[in-house]
Amino acid sequence: MAKAATDMVKQDLSGGLARPDWLTKGDVRGTEHITNEDLILPRLALAQGLSPELIRTDGKYIEGLKMGDIFNTLTGEILGEGPIDFTIIRADRPRGIEYIPKKDGGGVKDFNVPLDDPRMKFGPNREKPVATKFYDFIIMMVPSLEPCALSLKSTGLKVAMTINALMKIRQAGGPAPSFAGKYQLRSVLMNNAKGTFAQFQVKNNGWLDKETFLHAEHLYEIMKNKSLAVETDPADMEDPDADGDSKEEM
Repeated sequence: MAKAATDMVKQDLSGGLARPDWLTKGDVRGTEHITNEDLILPRLALAQGLSPELIRTDGKYIEGLKMGDIFNTLTGEILGEGPIDFTIIRADRPRGIEYIPKKDGGGVKDFNVPLDDPRMKFGPNREKPVATKFYDFIIMMVPSLEPCALSLKSTGLKVAMTINALMKIRQAGGPAPSFAGKYQLRSVLMNNAKGTFAQFQVKNNGWLDKETFLHAEHLYEIMKNKSLAVETDPADMEDPDADGDSKEEM
């Protein structure tokens, strides 16, 4: 890895501050009890018209964030419209999430609704499902090597299926782990009957270099059997990008 890229990694993974040279490597005193189960994985999200991060009076407001920008929901880092290079550490099975209605206070009621649960079904008169289908991808951004989640629902389900297809296309020449490939993520603005909204767009972008691959491989080994908590927010139940929830019958 080039020195400039190494410096970027140091800054990105330590809150903007490079690690002092005098610190002893491997010294984790004070954090011994913290495991992966105690962490919340940050998520990449899109700023939509009604996102609380765009509302100046909201506690989640992010200064400088614009409609259509990609941002880190945990750190508030603005990544703009991209492109962002990344690899896929793992692709989790789809799941349902049930939200508490806003009129009842909002929030998440159930993080893991089985896909065959009645809450995932449309009603007899085409009432929306109580729970929402999500595809979660654990990714690592390149060159920062920062792990985060990409959670997709509603119209984003098509993006999730595109990612799955891109991973399979790579294997046409022979088996390859998900974290060997490099992908590119960007935000695009689209329109429907409800107005303008932002959507993710993903494409293949070559293969990782060996050093980055080894880092991704190590991250996979750490995370492969872990049940990770992905940062979420009641605002996720708002869906300004869709003409209603996915029409997919589940």
